Amino acid sequence: LARQLLLLSIALDAEVPRRERAELLLEILSNTLLREKTASYLEGRAQMLRRMLAQEEGPMARLIDLSLLKMKERDALEEVIGSWFESFEFDVVRQRDERLRTYYEGRYDSRLNVLDWDYTMELQPIASIVHKVHFREWRMTGLAFELRDSNYIAPNRSLASFAAGRLRGASVFKRGFWGDVINSPFAAVGVECDDERFVKQKNGQHVKTACDVAFYNVLGWLTALETGRKFTIRAEDFEAFEYGASVATSGGMVKGFFGGRAPSPRIEEAEE
Repeated sequence: LARQLLLLSIALDAEVPRRERAELLLEILSNTLLREKTASYLEGRAQMLRRMLAQEEGPMARLIDLSLLKMKERDALEEVIGSWFESFEFDVVRQRDERLRTYYEGRYDSRLNVLDWDYTMELQPIASIVHKVHFREWRMTGLAFELRDSNYIAPNRSLASFAAGRLRGASVFKRGFWGDVINSPFAAVGVECDDERFVKQKNGQHVKTACDVAFYNVLGWLTALETGRKFTIRAEDFEAFEYGASVATSGGMVKGFFGGRAPSPRIEEAEE
């Protein structure tokens, strides 16, 4: 529930430009590590949500009805939101690595080979638009959406959660990273969209990536929420429309128009 409130508050934060909001949503939804700027924004959202819970104040107060929650549940919700502050210790890199070691067991040292097999045999036949480099990066590091030449060094504290277990015969809840380490977030937002141009192939290669599709989808949802109109891209601007990091080459991740390679495409908002 806390994560849902967080993502909703980001989507409805009209003080942030729509494109930047789309970047923030994808980053906080998917990445284990954040830019410092994003971590500070996350703390600001936590402060706003905590105030909404305690005093029923703020922009979200009139939109969310928490009256059916018991006091114990409200306290638990506030505790989770309070753990998103930058002062809260959360070593997501170590905890994610522990999850990986548990999953791979004896195959941990050869996990690159395992994930390459998973991609080729399991993912590519049903979602070939997910580029192998993007899938590998996420499986290895937990980074799905990397923007510009940014440093991702702050833990995504919103991914911390509790899992039930037993310690010395007693039932306990352990706080840690219990998120997905196998499938990737691309399946949720980056595989399908309502614009067929995004899934076309040229010479057997996709012209766009799952990152581009995800960015288009989120921009479309935000546009529809704010204007009631459909988000579209002009034909002459489609080639330049990319997320911050696209298909990799031998020189590294090719940057799209956010990196200054091409001007930002003009966007249309068409009536349904």
